[in-house]
Amino acid sequence: MFICCLFLIAFSCDSIKKGASATPSISELTSNQWVLEALNSTPVEESEFVKGLPFLKFESSGSLEGSTGCNSFMGTYSLAESAKIVPGAMTKMYSQGNAEQEFLDAISKVTDIRLSNSNLVLTDGS
Repeated sequence: MFICCLFLIAFSCDSIKKGASATPSISELTSNQWVLEALNSTPVEESEFVKGLPFLKFESSGSLEGSTGCNSFMGTYSLAESAKIVPGAMTKMYSQGNAEQEFLDAISKVTDIRLSNSNLVLTDGS
């Protein structure tokens, strides 16, 4: 996986193959469950999370569901002028360490969503 220092979060899904970075279509975005590979340009390990790696699943209605690696959530997203992800309602199980909070902080800062090869790359625009 190609990781650049401006990447905020990188998710992967093997079913999409694209060369250059491009804004995903709704069908590309919604046809997959995107599993976290890197956070703030650093690869993540499943052992950092209580219930496996975090993931996002986008719906064509603008809703999304996901996991923080500890808690499940249901929220919304927008691809208007700039991308926005709002985690919304979430279960409240205790999560040891700070990986869950780092993930939530990162997705709340997303302003751009791109596909690069088979990776969904979420950035904060910097």
